[in-house]
Amino acid sequence: MKIGLIAVYGLLATVAVWADAMKSVDFTAPGGVKCRLTAEGASMWRIRTARDDGTFAEVGAAQALARWMGETLRPAQRPLRETVGAGVRVFTAPDGSKALLAADGSSLAFVSATGRKVVEVTRLASGAKGGMVLAGRLLPCEAVYGLGERLDRLNKRGTRVRLCTSDGYNDSSASYVAIPLFSTTRGGGVFVNAYEIMTADFGVSAPDEWRMEIEKDAIDAYVVATDRMRDVPPRYLALAGCPSVPDDWQFGPVVCRYAPDFAAFEGPTARIVHGHLTLGLGLKNIVEKYREMGALPSAVVAEGRGCEIFGATPEAQEKNRAEFRKAPDALAKDGIRYMIYMGMGSVLSRLAPSFRPEYEVHVTVTDTAGSVKAERTNLIPFVTYRSNNPDVSKHHKGSRYLDITDPDAWKWYLDNVWQPLLDCGVRGAKIDFCEEMPDEGALYGDTRFHYRWKHPEVFEGAAVHHAYPTFFIAKLCRDLTARLQARGQGSFMALSRGGGIGAQRAPFMWAGDQKRDFAKLDDQLLAMLNAGVSGVPFMTYDMAGYHYTAPVQTPVAVRNRKTGAFDLSRTAPGPDEETVYRRYSGDLPLDAEQRLFLRGLAFTAYSPCIQTHGYVRHPFEFDAATRARYVSYSARHHALAGEIAAASRAAARTGLPVVRPLAWDYQEDENTWDIEDEYLFCDRYLVAPILADFTVREIYLPQGTWKEVDTGVRHVVPAGGKRFSKEVPFGDIAVFTRE
Repeated sequence: MKIGLIAVYGLLATVAVWADAMKSVDFTAPGGVKCRLTAEGASMWRIRTARDDGTFAEVGAAQALARWMGETLRPAQRPLRETVGAGVRVFTAPDGSKALLAADGSSLAFVSATGRKVVEVTRLASGAKGGMVLAGRLLPCEAVYGLGERLDRLNKRGTRVRLCTSDGYNDSSASYVAIPLFSTTRGGGVFVNAYEIMTADFGVSAPDEWRMEIEKDAIDAYVVATDRMRDVPPRYLALAGCPSVPDDWQFGPVVCRYAPDFAAFEGPTARIVHGHLTLGLGLKNIVEKYREMGALPSAVVAEGRGCEIFGATPEAQEKNRAEFRKAPDALAKDGIRYMIYMGMGSVLSRLAPSFRPEYEVHVTVTDTAGSVKAERTNLIPFVTYRSNNPDVSKHHKGSRYLDITDPDAWKWYLDNVWQPLLDCGVRGAKIDFCEEMPDEGALYGDTRFHYRWKHPEVFEGAAVHHAYPTFFIAKLCRDLTARLQARGQGSFMALSRGGGIGAQRAPFMWAGDQKRDFAKLDDQLLAMLNAGVSGVPFMTYDMAGYHYTAPVQTPVAVRNRKTGAFDLSRTAPGPDEETVYRRYSGDLPLDAEQRLFLRGLAFTAYSPCIQTHGYVRHPFEFDAATRARYVSYSARHHALAGEIAAASRAAARTGLPVVRPLAWDYQEDENTWDIEDEYLFCDRYLVAPILADFTVREIYLPQGTWKEVDTGVRHVVPAGGKRFSKEVPFGDIAVFTRE
């Protein structure tokens, strides 16, 4: 009984101490910058600087997104207990992590519950162009990871990166998904809670400093004070939202090809593509070729067919809907899901019942002096943010978007557009051009434009360029999934190309438009790895590439201009005939493309999703040996479905990516820090793909016992790791299991 009383008194004393503790710490950094420090969650600390009006913002990117999704953001502020040392104030959170604040406010260090100093902030100051700078110390031997989906490199030490989504189109320095989150091999990490464009600098401006510069009047950032890098994404997900768990079919293969292949249900058909009359095989014909090959896809994205199920008259609508349903009904018999292709934010059809023009976003256009040039137009100019995509420059002069801040518009969109599409068998969407939405006041030529939202408060604390695509896709995926699940029809697949903080909520994402050549193949793996360590665990790519380096048209048939009939036996046109072309490569010989395809296929099979797309050959258009390997790797990917599903559930809960760098599991092994051509898959595979046109590569195995999947050879690796060379023929891949 005595022991019990002591325990109770001890508990009461602890409660009393924390009850009297402070909830926040205000201090002034050098230069007069007013700052506020709070503890918000397990091992999480929030740092804010005062805005120009002297107040501290409560709403940042994560809070704005949670509010949009109708959620209450957790966790709330934790009490802090203060002790004073020599020239330093020490604040301890209930989880045992600490913040060490210099008495003069000049530095702020964060210590994990085990006593390890993991993050040091040395500067909170005004930037050179009116923004703000958050900076800290880098140790001489410290690697840095994160910043979202990027195709440049894994370890960001020695780089300066502009965090702004743009349609890079083979530009490895660009990003489709910008996440201002990074972690380091010291342990812990930093998340800047803002959708604004910013710059991250890791040792470029100063060799021993990391720096985040934001184009905003205040800093709102979270520091994660943990020993392990892999503990950082779960803290980020607690703020920005966890991914939904994909249905098994969403792991693929998902087949998406450009028009005119899917322009009609049955082919052949033809349409003008880049100035040439181009052959389309037809959706039904494509699926039959996959069937003949012995590898049916799990889903088809019918790009080129549109999604028009409405009509100007009831008769037209009935006809359109009957025509549309042919494809999803036919595919469903084989268990293949039907998906549509769309531009981000598109209303999809202005012929849908009860459409009103005010449901679209409108802007007022002014010149640089502020004089109005156009009032409330719904054509939003596309501000490139450094895009060089010819598809955009030729065809996307401006876009129209749904005003998601209008509850009536959102309800109309779900009830009158999407519900009929779901009823017609649509189970997902590939959502493109998520980088187009410009920020408020963005300069376009000599004009600026200003949004006229129904409820502008939705974007309080959320800059539009990164927030709108994230808000749109996250809510669309959630709401449509709820409708499907209510009917026992599984989840909606939103396969999107861009966004910002919170983009991980709606799997999957893909890594944009990249060339089909060996020079770009490693970019695809980097996209997956960088996304994964940034809290985006479900990333795929257009397998082996989206388009050729120098595409040309190859004659394949003739078409009669009067009857529309095709003759696939000849290519020389006669009277009243025209040549029909197939889009193939002139400078990438078939044998070279087959080698490239095999390398891309092999490592994609060990990824969350196999997905094909682009102006390139289909798998069934290669030789018999390559087709056989496609069937084999598709089967291997399918055999891994149980492990992928288990890893996906863990990823949704913990943020541990399905594809992750070796450094994530072997943080103390410096040999792994810069390895970016090997990765860990699920919980037990180490994959070492060859991403170039050769057959021998060096492999590094960390400490442990590893077994080669194909040969059964075991490697007992001591501390310090093991390096060796291995020959891997085309059509094979080096994979090891961890025992």
